[in-house]
Amino acid sequence: MRILIKNVHALLPDGTTPLTNIMLDGTKISAIGEVPEDFHPARVLDGTGHLAIPGLVNAHTHASMTLLRSYADDMNLMDWLQ
Repeated sequence: MRILIKNVHALLPDGTTPLTNIMLDGTKISAIGEVPEDFHPARVLDGTGHLAIPGLVNAHTHASMTLLRSYADDMNLMDWLQ
């Protein structure tokens, strides 16, 4: 389903928050900015007064370390790492 979020402030990678439009196609952002003429949304949301930010996802994780949590609490760090 295509969704258009109009007039929303969006936090961009450069740290700016311009007033813009966000076009979604299914679960992916297809574009940010001016709405192309060929984009026909099934739903339009008014983003006035709202801020769109990226999902706060931990991209740097030590998930594998959680499996070994408390496994060697009595060891020195360097001994455990080696």
